[in-house]
Amino acid sequence: MADADQPGSGETTLQSVQEAQRRCTRCVDAGYLATSNPVFSGHVGQRILLVGQAPGPVENDSTRPFAGRAGRQLMRWFERGGFAGEADVRRRVYMTSMTTCFPGAPSTAVGTAGLAPGRWPSARGGWTRSWASSHRGW
Repeated sequence: MADADQPGSGETTLQSVQEAQRRCTRCVDAGYLATSNPVFSGHVGQRILLVGQAPGPVENDSTRPFAGRAGRQLMRWFERGGFAGEADVRRRVYMTSMTTCFPGAPSTAVGTAGLAPGRWPSARGGWTRSWASSHRGW
């Protein structure tokens, strides 16, 4: 992701960070995952950031954040808060998670897939760099 670290215009920088994140294989290379499939959505100009813990199996299959049962509940809450519906939420909210790839089913009650928080390589810097690069100058 070194090329994505360079400052630039919001759209160009965000696009390069997202492309680098989609190419990321750190968790695969470290042996944590069999394949990488980052799940996030967003574009320059979205002023709301929604960060989840990690994508679930539904999000992994659809590559769309908050697409499962919990996401449907979340969309209902957004509607109660004044959004016009799911399409409005997805248009206005940048969605990502601390770990952008589905980590697999938990193997223990401690952490995601038995790993302590912060152990996932993808959790270090991906979404924060992406969001920050698209919102410079606020």
